[in-house]
Amino acid sequence: MKISLIVFALFIQLGLAKTEKIKVFAFHFPPFTIDEAEGKGLGPDLVREACRRADIEVNFVFKPAKRAMGAFRKGEGLIISTFNFFPEEEFKKLEMTKVRTGLYVLDSHSEIKSAAYVRGLRRAQLLVESLNLHPFEVADYNAGIKALIAGRVQGLVAMNAALNFLLERDHPELKGKLHLRGNKVELISGGLLGQGKHADVLERIRNELFKMKADGTIKRLFHHNLHPYLGKVKLDAYLDSNFRISM
Repeated sequence: MKISLIVFALFIQLGLAKTEKIKVFAFHFPPFTIDEAEGKGLGPDLVREACRRADIEVNFVFKPAKRAMGAFRKGEGLIISTFNFFPEEEFKKLEMTKVRTGLYVLDSHSEIKSAAYVRGLRRAQLLVESLNLHPFEVADYNAGIKALIAGRVQGLVAMNAALNFLLERDHPELKGKLHLRGNKVELISGGLLGQGKHADVLERIRNELFKMKADGTIKRLFHHNLHPYLGKVKLDAYLDSNFRISM
C-alpha cells in the first residue's frame, strides 16, 4: 500500500513538473492589449486560452512600452506586441493579427504639412516621410490626438482598431470627424514574440490556436474584444489565420 502511494505521489509530482510556466510582457496598445487587472484585450485572451489548453501556466506583466520591450530584449519573458516595434530578423514571431494603418485627418484640415506617429513605430514614420510630410513623434495615440486637436499637426498615422478604441472611450466628441486620408495604408502584423528558447512554447500555442479557430473560440473572443471598435469588419480581415511562426 505504501509503495503504491509513493508511486502515485511521484506520478503526481512528475505530472506537475511538466506544466510549463511562462511570463508574457505587454503594454497598453488597445484594443489588442489593454492595461487593466489581469490583462485584457484580444492578444492576452487568445494567448491565455491557448496556454490553458496546452497546459502552460502564463503570467501577464503589463509595463510601460519602453520597459516592457527592455525586459523582453533581456530575455526575461515573451511579449505581445505589434511587430512594427522590433526588427524583423531578431526574434521568433507567432503571427496572430493584422490591421490597417494609415493617415487620419480632421475634416477641418485641408492642407497637411505634418503628421504625428507613435515613437518606435518605424514603419509609421516611413509612411509619414513617404507622403512628404514633416514627422512629429509622440509617446502614444492619445498624445497624437491632442496634438491634432491643438493644431500642432494636421494628421495622425494610426491603426484603425486602436484609433477607434480611443475615440470610443476617451474622445467621443471626435467620432465621425477623423477620416483616412488617401489610399496609402500599411498592413501591420502583431502577435506573440519570443526568442530561440521559446520555440517549443510558441509551437504549442500555435497548435492550440488552430483548434480554437476550428471550434469557434477565436470568433467569440474576436467579437467580444473588437466588434465595438471595428464594427462589421470580418474576422479574416483582422486575424492572421495561418498563425505563422517566423524568425
